[in-house]
Amino acid sequence: MQKDAAGDTVFVPHELPSPGTCVNVASQIPEDGQFKICGPGKFSLSRMSCDKHDYKAVTIEQANDQFTASDCKVYTIADFYQVHGYIGSAKYECAATSR
Repeated sequence: MQKDAAGDTVFVPHELPSPGTCVNVASQIPEDGQFKICGPGKFSLSRMSCDKHDYKAVTIEQANDQFTASDCKVYTIADFYQVHGYIGSAKYECAATSR
């Protein structure tokens, strides 16, 4: 995410190509920053790059019965000390029926 001139949050999309594939994100996030996750699945974020992704990664689950591909939820970075201020990599898993 970034802030525009008015201080409003502007989310920068990072596509995750396929389930189970780690993607290097390398995004600085301000201490009061937020990030948005769309769709159902199990999402994993880490301060580390993909080669060390599992070290202190945080997992966020968005249930199949509560989210569709167009449903998004905004999270505050300060709530996740493992990635506070920086997200190095991300990956996700989801059921084939959710894609």
